[in-house]
Amino acid sequence: MKARPLIHHLPFLAEHRPTFELIRSGRKEIETRAGSPAYLQIQPGDMIEFSCGTEKIRRRVKQVEHYKDFAGLFAAYAPQEINPDQSDAAAMQKKYLSFPGYGQRLKEYGILVFSLEEI
Repeated sequence: MKARPLIHHLPFLAEHRPTFELIRSGRKEIETRAGSPAYLQIQPGDMIEFSCGTEKIRRRVKQVEHYKDFAGLFAAYAPQEINPDQSDAAAMQKKYLSFPGYGQRLKEYGILVFSLEEI
């Protein structure tokens, strides 16, 4: 039986460095991603290694939630809880959908919310 990996790698593009820095500073304790088979494997207690360029940070996953769409996500979380520099759910949704493949992955797998804690 193959053991489930405990460290998952989630990259940020250079243009999304501000979000990476929010996680590094501890101001952002919630990370959302459109689902995928790999992301659906992440469980509480696992580690996520975020990277941006050559820089890396690790956080432990406290909780994982799964929503089928943005309506469910924003019914459960205010935009500022997801990104402390954002207060407009419509703008966040537009940004999410600008990411390549995000809309299709959202339709297929929903959206995942990872509650993070420093190690």
